[in-house]
Order: sequence, then C-alpha cells, then structure tokens
Amino acid sequence: MLLPASFCVPCHELSHYLAAKISGHKVTSMSLFSPNKSGTLGFVEHSYKPTMLSPFTNAFIGMAPLIGGFIAVYLLTAILNPDTLSLLKMNMFVGSIDIQENVMKFIDASSRIILTHYDKPIFWGWYVLVANIAVFSVPSLADFQGATKGVLILLTIYILSVAHFGLTSGFHGLIVSLASIYVPILLLSVVMVGFTLVLLFVINLTMTHVLTTKN
Repeated sequence: MLLPASFCVPCHELSHYLAAKISGHKVTSMSLFSPNKSGTLGFVEHSYKPTMLSPFTNAFIGMAPLIGGFIAVYLLTAILNPDTLSLLKMNMFVGSIDIQENVMKFIDASSRIILTHYDKPIFWGWYVLVANIAVFSVPSLADFQGATKGVLILLTIYILSVAHFGLTSGFHGLIVSLASIYVPILLLSVVMVGFTLVLLFVINLTMTHVLTTKN
C-alpha cells in the first residue's frame, strides 16, 4: 500500500492545501507523505477566523481530494490514454437524471474500452495509476469530521431544492452528473486495487514459504 500511497497521498494533501489557500485559511503545518504507526500518511493543518462561510469553506477543504483526484485522473488520461476522455466527459452536466441508468452506461462504456485496449501495456499502467488515485482521493475520517457541518447544510439545501423544484432542478442534475462519473470510477478502482493487493499477498506468502523451506 505504501508504494501507491507515495504518489497518491501527495495528490490528496495538495488538494487540501490548495483548497485551504483558495478559502483564505492559513496553512500552519503540512506533510505530503509521512506514514507513521498511527496510520496517518500525510496531513494539512490550517487555521481560520470563523465566519458564516466557515462551514462551507471547511466542507470544500475536507472534500477537496475528490476534486483533486478527478483532475489528476483527467490529466493522466489526457496524457496516457486520450481515447477514453469521452468516457470521463460522459453525462457531465447533461444526460439522464437517473443515476442508475448513467452508472450502467458508464460501466458499459468502460467494458468496451477495456476490450479495445486490453493488449496495450500503457493502458494497464494508466489503469493502475487511475485506480489508486481514485481510491486515495476518498476523504479520510478526519476530513469528514471537519466538513460535517458544511456538508449537512449543503445536503439540506439539496433536499429542499429537490422537494421544491423536483428532480428536474439544476442542482439535482449537477449532483447526479458528478456522481454518475465518480461512483463507477471508484467502484472499478476498488475492485482493481483489491485484486492487486490480493495478488501481492499471495505472491508474498508464496515467497515466504519458499524461503522458509530453503532455510
């Protein structure tokens, strides 16, 4: 886990850092990658003068890795696998308001891309990078705790918007469009990373057994 974390965690922490700067917060301390026994891989500490906007800026900072991860995935795709850019753009701000339909379309398109490029090493290199970045872009428990108040307020606004305007509201369409892209990417990434970890675990057990037998 430390190998992919060494390049994914800095992306995660840089997202927090940039969001804090954009929000006008003072970054007091940060580490892009410093794993320790407590499980912390990196951190960004910031201070601010509380205002009415603080819940929203804290939510933005806490959830920033989702945005930073998406940007990183987009740039890597543009460089290493530009043929799939249409997949990332699919249903962005437009399309069906049925998230299940959008996700199924995304998965179908992903399957076709894999079948088209499965014999190209650069495709699998891109996929491993993207999968790990997507997984490590998920906000940590500490990130969620700092963003809770702002997220709850935004969730309330979203629910009231849907209740008043219905499922045709622009806010709902935006949420569905973003979720339709991020959810399947995250699910596919979890499967990919999980498979990789199981494979590495089996290899490690095998090598340990061989070395023990020889000794």
